[in-house]
Amino acid sequence: MDGQNNQTINSIPIFNTLVTLHNGLNDPVFIADDTMTIVWGNESAKRKYPAIMAPNGLSLLFPDINKSDLIERLRCTKSSIHSDQLALPDVQVRISPIFDKERFSGGIITLFSNDVGSALNPGGSERAISAISGQFRNPLALIFSALSSVNRRLSVEETPEGLSEQIDVITQNCYRLLRTSTVLTDYLRYSGGVHQLQPKRVNLVTVIKELANALSLLTIAIGIPLETDLPEGDLIVMCDAKQLCECIIQAVSNSCRFTREDNQITISLKQVGDYIIVSVADRGIGIPANRIEKVFDPYCSFSQDNQPFAGSGLGLTLIRLSIQEMGGTVVLNSIENKGTTIAFNLPLKDDPNQPLILGSNTLEYLSNRFSPVYVGLSDVCPCPIS
Repeated sequence: MDGQNNQTINSIPIFNTLVTLHNGLNDPVFIADDTMTIVWGNESAKRKYPAIMAPNGLSLLFPDINKSDLIERLRCTKSSIHSDQLALPDVQVRISPIFDKERFSGGIITLFSNDVGSALNPGGSERAISAISGQFRNPLALIFSALSSVNRRLSVEETPEGLSEQIDVITQNCYRLLRTSTVLTDYLRYSGGVHQLQPKRVNLVTVIKELANALSLLTIAIGIPLETDLPEGDLIVMCDAKQLCECIIQAVSNSCRFTREDNQITISLKQVGDYIIVSVADRGIGIPANRIEKVFDPYCSFSQDNQPFAGSGLGLTLIRLSIQEMGGTVVLNSIENKGTTIAFNLPLKDDPNQPLILGSNTLEYLSNRFSPVYVGLSDVCPCPIS
């Protein structure tokens, strides 16, 4: 087979990066080796197309496929193709080639809806989101892999003056592009009505404690201490903990961006009757009174030097949409030059019949270079190179 005497695709540096970037997507994504044999699929892919993970799975799903022709086209074009050989009802297929040191190593196969979509059948929204996400993530995976290779070489070779700083700048801005991609696609899912809540039974005290420990190690590096005010004991609830954590990370990012001397961030959790309240408070510069009414509007963004688009302007919008989807409300209080507090009020729900799920711990957050804490704080905190 092609590449028989070379390393397999799952041993090349870019493989783990590709898996991490595509693992959590709603769209089915597969990775194939240089013979178009499937070696990995994300959870959505395994759920929707389980047959493709079997030996000769690609041929089982697409019996008319000409693998040799497909491989040749990927090798020669070195760019994504939409294959007319891989036709499924209402599904389109995009295949992006993977190269390692100029050698063709395989392909990323993404399946997404071919429907134009409607209010009752939002397939068109998913198709648009898939296209946008893929156009960000596939090139970024290649750039991240190249940066890792360069960084490994620099660790054993003499580094030209200024090169390390330039690599840091490239890396940081790649993370920011990944963050922008994530924020934009999340917003499109909400506005397209295709975002799906995934409630699980968790100990919210532990979930927030582990997240805050990871966040604090990043914020202290830029001179902003982060502490917690959590209840003693457990607080077992049914909620989408991943979604709630993303809201906390976004709030902490804002607290770091709009900072000043002696800033401090506090993440709090408490139960009030049949509700739980999660809040993120800071001692930053606060929000001008004439802007508070619009801060939750899509694309509303400002900076201390009055730049009109200091960020995507979707962070607080996503927080509100996310908390509302969970049945809660968001309250924001801010005093200019004193600080801001944003609180999420969520109904207290539990289902003892459901298993208790353990969330990510501090080590998992920090050991995964593409974890939500690194990506979510990439606009304010240094990111890992490899």
